[in-house]
Amino acid sequence: MGFKLLGIKERKERNFQKREAEILEAGKKVFYKFGIFSSTMEMISNEMEIGRTTLYLHFKSKDEIMAKILTEWYKKLRLKIENICPNRNSLEKMKLVIREYLEHCLSHPDEYFISRVIESSVKKENISRKILKELEEERKKRIELMENIYNEARNEGLIEDHHIYFLVGTGWGMLRGVVDVIIENHFVKEITEKEKFFQFVEKVFFHGILLKENHNETIGKKNSKQAFK
Repeated sequence: MGFKLLGIKERKERNFQKREAEILEAGKKVFYKFGIFSSTMEMISNEMEIGRTTLYLHFKSKDEIMAKILTEWYKKLRLKIENICPNRNSLEKMKLVIREYLEHCLSHPDEYFISRVIESSVKKENISRKILKELEEERKKRIELMENIYNEARNEGLIEDHHIYFLVGTGWGMLRGVVDVIIENHFVKEITEKEKFFQFVEKVFFHGILLKENHNETIGKKNSKQAFK
Protein backbone atom coordinates (compact mmCIF):
# COMPACT_ATOMS: atom_id res chain seq x y z
CA MET A 1 0.00 0.00 0.00
CA GLY A 2 2.83 2.36 0.92
CA PHE A 3 4.62 1.73 -2.38
CA LYS A 4 1.41 2.37 -4.30
CA LEU A 5 0.85 5.71 -2.56
CA LEU A 6 4.48 6.68 -3.17
CA GLY A 7 4.08 5.86 -6.86
CA ILE A 8 0.98 8.02 -7.13
CA LYS A 9 2.73 10.89 -5.37
CA GLU A 10 5.77 10.66 -7.64
CA ARG A 11 3.59 10.54 -10.75
CA LYS A 12 1.69 13.63 -9.63
CA GLU A 13 4.96 15.44 -8.98
CA ARG A 14 6.30 14.51 -12.43
CA ASN A 15 3.09 15.71 -14.06
CA PHE A 16 3.25 18.94 -12.06
CA GLN A 17 6.85 19.57 -13.16
CA LYS A 18 5.99 18.71 -16.77
CA ARG A 19 3.13 21.20 -16.76
CA GLU A 20 5.41 23.82 -15.20
CA ALA A 21 7.99 23.33 -17.98
CA GLU A 22 5.21 23.68 -20.57
CA ILE A 23 4.09 26.94 -18.95
CA LEU A 24 7.63 28.32 -19.15
CA GLU A 25 7.81 27.46 -22.85
CA ALA A 26 4.44 29.12 -23.42
CA GLY A 27 5.66 32.15 -21.48
CA LYS A 28 8.71 32.46 -23.74
CA LYS A 29 6.52 32.35 -26.84
CA VAL A 30 4.16 35.00 -25.50
CA PHE A 31 6.99 37.24 -24.28
CA TYR A 32 8.76 37.08 -27.62
CA LYS A 33 5.59 37.59 -29.65
CA PHE A 34 3.99 40.40 -27.66
CA GLY A 35 6.89 41.75 -25.60
CA ILE A 36 7.39 41.18 -21.89
CA PHE A 37 5.78 44.42 -20.77
CA SER A 38 2.61 43.87 -22.82
CA SER A 39 2.22 40.20 -21.94
CA THR A 40 -0.21 39.03 -19.26
CA MET A 41 -0.96 35.87 -17.33
CA GLU A 42 -4.17 35.55 -19.35
CA MET A 43 -2.18 35.51 -22.60
CA ILE A 44 0.02 32.74 -21.24
CA SER A 45 -2.97 30.67 -20.09
CA ASN A 46 -4.54 31.13 -23.54
CA GLU A 47 -1.31 30.00 -25.20
CA MET A 48 -1.38 26.91 -22.97
CA GLU A 49 -5.13 26.45 -23.45
CA ILE A 50 -5.58 26.09 -19.70
CA GLY A 51 -7.59 28.06 -17.18
CA ARG A 52 -5.98 30.85 -15.21
CA THR A 53 -6.71 28.94 -12.00
CA THR A 54 -4.46 26.11 -13.20
CA LEU A 55 -1.78 28.61 -14.20
CA TYR A 56 -1.86 30.26 -10.77
CA LEU A 57 -1.35 26.87 -9.10
CA HIS A 58 2.15 26.95 -10.58
CA PHE A 59 3.00 30.66 -10.65
CA LYS A 60 1.40 33.50 -8.73
CA SER A 61 2.55 36.26 -11.08
CA LYS A 62 4.12 36.99 -14.45
CA ASP A 63 7.29 37.95 -12.60
CA GLU A 64 7.53 34.44 -11.16
CA ILE A 65 7.41 33.00 -14.67
CA MET A 66 10.05 35.51 -15.76
CA ALA A 67 12.30 34.63 -12.82
CA LYS A 68 11.95 30.90 -13.48
CA ILE A 69 12.81 31.36 -17.17
CA LEU A 70 15.90 33.33 -16.18
CA THR A 71 16.94 30.71 -13.62
CA GLU A 72 16.66 27.93 -16.21
CA TRP A 73 18.67 30.00 -18.72
CA TYR A 74 21.48 30.49 -16.21
CA LYS A 75 21.37 26.84 -15.17
CA LYS A 76 21.60 25.43 -18.70
CA LEU A 77 24.73 27.45 -19.44
CA ARG A 78 26.35 26.65 -16.09
CA LEU A 79 25.81 22.91 -16.49
CA LYS A 80 27.25 22.98 -20.01
CA ILE A 81 30.38 24.73 -18.75
CA GLU A 82 30.76 22.38 -15.78
CA ASN A 83 30.53 19.35 -18.08
CA ILE A 84 33.29 20.53 -20.42
CA CYS A 85 35.72 21.90 -17.84
CA PRO A 86 36.94 18.91 -15.75
CA ASN A 87 40.56 17.78 -16.19
CA ARG A 88 41.61 20.89 -18.13
CA ASN A 89 44.02 23.65 -17.22
CA SER A 90 42.74 27.13 -16.42
CA LEU A 91 43.48 28.66 -19.82
CA GLU A 92 41.74 25.82 -21.63
CA LYS A 93 38.77 26.32 -19.33
CA MET A 94 38.65 30.04 -20.12
CA LYS A 95 38.68 29.38 -23.83
CA LEU A 96 35.95 26.76 -23.49
CA VAL A 97 33.83 29.13 -21.40
CA ILE A 98 34.12 31.80 -24.10
CA ARG A 99 33.10 29.40 -26.86
CA GLU A 100 30.32 27.77 -24.84
CA TYR A 101 28.83 31.13 -23.91
CA LEU A 102 28.86 32.32 -27.52
CA GLU A 103 27.41 29.05 -28.80
CA HIS A 104 24.77 28.93 -26.07
CA CYS A 105 23.52 32.45 -26.76
CA LEU A 106 23.78 32.41 -30.54
CA SER A 107 22.04 29.02 -30.77
CA HIS A 108 19.06 30.38 -28.81
CA PRO A 109 18.75 34.04 -29.85
CA ASP A 110 15.09 34.34 -28.79
CA GLU A 111 15.82 33.04 -25.29
CA TYR A 112 18.91 35.25 -25.06
CA PHE A 113 16.87 38.32 -25.96
CA ILE A 114 14.08 37.45 -23.51
CA SER A 115 16.58 36.78 -20.71
CA ARG A 116 18.29 40.12 -21.28
CA VAL A 117 14.99 41.96 -20.91
CA ILE A 118 13.94 39.90 -17.89
CA GLU A 119 17.20 40.65 -16.08
CA SER A 120 16.45 44.36 -16.07
CA SER A 121 12.69 44.24 -15.55
CA VAL A 122 11.73 41.38 -13.21
CA LYS A 123 10.28 42.66 -9.92
CA LYS A 124 11.52 40.79 -6.88
CA GLU A 125 8.60 41.93 -4.74
CA ASN A 126 6.26 39.90 -6.98
CA ILE A 127 8.23 36.66 -6.61
CA SER A 128 7.84 33.99 -3.94
CA ARG A 129 10.76 33.40 -1.59
CA LYS A 130 11.32 29.94 -3.07
CA ILE A 131 11.58 31.11 -6.68
CA LEU A 132 13.66 34.15 -5.73
CA LYS A 133 16.04 31.95 -3.75
CA GLU A 134 16.45 29.60 -6.73
CA LEU A 135 17.28 32.56 -8.99
CA GLU A 136 19.79 34.10 -6.58
CA GLU A 137 21.47 30.75 -5.90
CA GLU A 138 21.84 30.05 -9.62
CA ARG A 139 23.33 33.50 -10.17
CA LYS A 140 25.76 32.83 -7.33
CA LYS A 141 26.78 29.43 -8.74
CA ARG A 142 27.45 30.97 -12.15
CA ILE A 143 29.67 33.70 -10.70
CA GLU A 144 31.47 31.23 -8.42
CA LEU A 145 32.24 29.03 -11.42
CA MET A 146 33.95 31.95 -13.16
CA GLU A 147 35.70 33.01 -9.96
CA ASN A 148 37.18 29.53 -9.52
CA ILE A 149 38.57 29.46 -13.06
CA TYR A 150 40.12 32.91 -12.74
CA ASN A 151 41.56 32.07 -9.32
CA GLU A 152 43.16 28.93 -10.77
CA ALA A 153 44.84 30.98 -13.48
CA ARG A 154 45.96 33.60 -10.98
CA ASN A 155 47.37 30.99 -8.60
CA GLU A 156 49.25 29.44 -11.52
CA GLY A 157 50.83 32.84 -12.19
CA LEU A 158 49.25 33.12 -15.64
CA ILE A 159 47.14 36.25 -15.27
CA GLU A 160 47.61 39.62 -13.63
CA ASP A 161 46.49 39.97 -10.02
CA HIS A 162 43.43 42.17 -10.41
CA HIS A 163 40.20 42.29 -8.42
CA ILE A 164 38.29 39.13 -9.34
CA TYR A 165 35.14 41.02 -10.28
CA PHE A 166 37.13 43.26 -12.63
CA LEU A 167 38.04 40.09 -14.51
CA VAL A 168 34.60 38.49 -14.36
CA GLY A 169 32.81 41.72 -15.26
CA THR A 170 35.13 42.53 -18.16
CA GLY A 171 34.93 39.03 -19.62
CA TRP A 172 31.16 38.87 -19.30
CA GLY A 173 30.72 42.35 -20.77
CA MET A 174 32.94 41.57 -23.76
CA LEU A 175 31.10 38.37 -24.59
CA ARG A 176 27.69 39.99 -24.27
CA GLY A 177 28.83 42.68 -26.67
CA VAL A 178 30.01 40.08 -29.18
CA VAL A 179 26.67 38.25 -28.99
CA ASP A 180 24.78 41.52 -29.51
CA VAL A 181 26.92 42.37 -32.55
CA ILE A 182 26.05 39.03 -34.17
CA ILE A 183 22.38 38.76 -33.18
CA GLU A 184 21.56 42.37 -34.06
CA ASN A 185 23.41 42.04 -37.39
CA HIS A 186 25.88 44.84 -36.77
CA PHE A 187 28.69 44.87 -39.35
CA VAL A 188 26.93 42.03 -41.16
CA LYS A 189 28.64 42.95 -44.43
CA GLU A 190 32.03 43.52 -42.84
CA ILE A 191 32.23 40.48 -40.54
CA THR A 192 31.75 37.63 -42.97
CA GLU A 193 33.76 34.97 -41.13
CA LYS A 194 32.45 34.46 -37.61
CA GLU A 195 35.11 31.92 -36.66
CA LYS A 196 37.92 34.39 -37.36
CA PHE A 197 35.99 37.04 -35.47
CA PHE A 198 35.65 34.74 -32.44
CA GLN A 199 39.37 33.91 -32.58
CA PHE A 200 40.14 37.61 -32.57
CA VAL A 201 37.88 38.12 -29.54
CA GLU A 202 39.79 35.37 -27.73
CA LYS A 203 43.13 36.99 -28.54
CA VAL A 204 42.00 40.41 -27.34
CA PHE A 205 40.60 38.93 -24.14
CA PHE A 206 43.65 36.84 -23.28
CA HIS A 207 46.08 39.58 -24.23
CA GLY A 208 44.35 41.85 -21.73
CA ILE A 209 44.46 39.53 -18.71
CA LEU A 210 47.61 37.45 -19.15
CA LEU A 211 50.93 38.43 -17.67
CA LYS A 212 53.26 39.67 -20.41
CA GLU A 213 55.64 36.74 -20.03
CA ASN A 214 52.77 34.39 -20.92
CA HIS A 215 51.66 36.17 -24.10
CA ASN A 216 53.88 34.19 -26.46
CA GLU A 217 52.96 30.94 -24.76
CA THR A 218 49.24 31.39 -25.32
CA ILE A 219 48.48 33.96 -28.00
CA GLY A 220 51.74 34.82 -29.71
CA LYS A 221 52.31 34.10 -33.39
CA LYS A 222 54.59 31.19 -32.63
CA ASN A 223 52.03 29.18 -30.69
CA SER A 224 48.73 30.73 -31.77
CA LYS A 225 47.67 27.62 -33.69
CA GLN A 226 48.15 25.48 -30.61
CA ALA A 227 46.35 27.89 -28.28
CA PHE A 228 43.38 28.56 -30.56
CA LYS A 229 43.00 25.42 -32.63
